[in-house]
Amino acid sequence: MLLYAFKPTLRDRYYLLSGVIKVDLITGLPIHPLINHGVAVLVPLAAIGALLVIFIPKLRLNYSPLVLVTVLLATVSAFCCYPNQVRP
Repeated sequence: MLLYAFKPTLRDRYYLLSGVIKVDLITGLPIHPLINHGVAVLVPLAAIGALLVIFIPKLRLNYSPLVLVTVLLATVSAFCCYPNQVRP
């Protein structure tokens, strides 16, 4: 038995049958605000983490991988967010 987090509409069924991948929801939440807020949180967090790792040698060994992952996630989310901000 297949359970849905939301009831699929006729449009959703069309996309499923046509083979077009349409991703605008993650567990029923709209993806646009999630990505935008991810950028707003991850970019400053990555910058602060990078500064701390650079200037406090004691933190380099333990927190460098975490800062690297945060920087990569911030970069990916910023590139995913960019097309949503461009308006013709």
